[in-house]
Amino acid sequence: MRKQRVIICDTDRDLLSTLSYIFAVRGEYEVLMYHEPSFCPIWADDTDCTSLCADIIIAGLVMSNMDGITLFQVQPLRGCSIFIKNKALVSNGTFNDNAMKDIVESDCILFEKPFDFDKITAWLDHCEKHMNLSQPLIIKRKEIRYASVKPVEYTVRPNADIFKGISINTSSSGLCLKSDSPLRYEQTVTINPSAPNPSRATVRWTHTMKGGSYMIGLQFL
Repeated sequence: MRKQRVIICDTDRDLLSTLSYIFAVRGEYEVLMYHEPSFCPIWADDTDCTSLCADIIIAGLVMSNMDGITLFQVQPLRGCSIFIKNKALVSNGTFNDNAMKDIVESDCILFEKPFDFDKITAWLDHCEKHMNLSQPLIIKRKEIRYASVKPVEYTVRPNADIFKGISINTSSSGLCLKSDSPLRYEQTVTINPSAPNPSRATVRWTHTMKGGSYMIGLQFL
């Protein structure tokens, strides 16, 4: 019989520490913590995934490079098998009515800081009733991704305008780019064109973020 597993994803290190302490006190939990959603192939690779990676997922409602409600909305459309009531959003209270509407419609739960530990405990009691600890868990990642928050310049044609973005994470085969300019699926770009050895990459997916920015998955050529 395996341990129960929770995935916690947030850019707030204090929040990660608080939540990990809650599960440490509860006991018998494997806690995986991430600062961005690259753990999820549905988000990072824009692909279907029916593999069970955790019993519970907790994500920040608002973070620097994504929002948890969008992650939870995309996952079931691509086959995520984690029970939606075993997913929770956490927030410092800075959200609007539209966000609350999305939360209610998604059927997941919201915890606001400062946390009501009795409410979290009651939620965990309910979650554990839906866990099948005989079912193995996997993390469906093809390769390790490393956090790499730094400026990136790119062009879509030789000698064309240079656009600017920020890399979120990188791997041996590509990177996740945040940009204010959209890119099309399978469009080819040149990364850091002014560098001595620029890289070329193909767009594999694009997510439109709230606020008008884009998260873009690039695969090196």
